[in-house]
Amino acid sequence: MRPSIEDRIFSLGCPIILSAVCALGYFTASGNWTYAIVAASFIGVWLVIARLRVKRLHRMHIAALKLAFAGSGLAVPHLKDGRHYSFPNFTLTFTSESELQRAEAAGCIRDFKKAIQTRYADSGSKGNPFDVERAVSTTYEGWMPGSRP
Repeated sequence: MRPSIEDRIFSLGCPIILSAVCALGYFTASGNWTYAIVAASFIGVWLVIARLRVKRLHRMHIAALKLAFAGSGLAVPHLKDGRHYSFPNFTLTFTSESELQRAEAAGCIRDFKKAIQTRYADSGSKGNPFDVERAVSTTYEGWMPGSRP
């Protein structure tokens, strides 16, 4: 699966914003405020685009989670998504250990992992591809380290 156009545009914009940050520093130091304002506006626009992208990805992850739990009769767990070493990571927090076990038995977690693997299959390199088993972790409220997750 190839990255979406939005993801490719975002990736292309990162070097442009790095250049804008360098230009902002140079123009500010040289006293040319007009160009410094233009460079600062590039940075501001890019921050807004990055925030919209994060919200869009979170909505997509929530939709995949709800779809995985649809029809199972189980409560949808709390999803915390983020990034770790440039890979996406996800933590599903259930209300109890029994809810976690029932979700595993019903195959809901497996379905969520399958949707995430499909979405991020092209992430990483040949030597270090995206691994959904490392990216998705499950826990429950009240879990204590050292006990069984």
